[in-house]
Amino acid sequence: MLLNLSTRFASRSSGFVFPLLLVGLALTGWLVYRNWYDPAKALERADLMWDSGDSRERVAAVREYKYLLRKTDPFEARLFWLKGETKRKLLYQKIIEYHIKYDASQSDAREWLIKAWSENLRDLNFGNDEELNRFWKEETERIKKNRDPYQLGQ
Repeated sequence: MLLNLSTRFASRSSGFVFPLLLVGLALTGWLVYRNWYDPAKALERADLMWDSGDSRERVAAVREYKYLLRKTDPFEARLFWLKGETKRKLLYQKIIEYHIKYDASQSDAREWLIKAWSENLRDLNFGNDEELNRFWKEETERIKKNRDPYQLGQ
């Protein structure tokens, strides 16, 4: 009788162990995924590269900034991975600054300005930098005159 009860209890408890194990495994996987693919950590690493001042590091930082701005959420393709208007504005500013000041590529800077504009980020702040502010003003006036921003690159 005692043996019979213990086998019944063991078979019932093993029915709960497997689902609990699956839930625990899924939760662990989700936590690892969120930690590994956290956009805040990727942004922090890129900012360290940008702040180093080294030209190769800045190129890598700009590459990472572009990746962060383009990447969408893997579960919802309409949402960006890096959320927050302030963060996105800052990255657009750094990318545009890089292309104007260091890469001397106004076409690439223009492309990223149009992307910022299309996200409704229209008040980028370049501080007291006359060159960047002039570029911003000229290009935004150009966008306002041309209703179709995709014709701007032509």
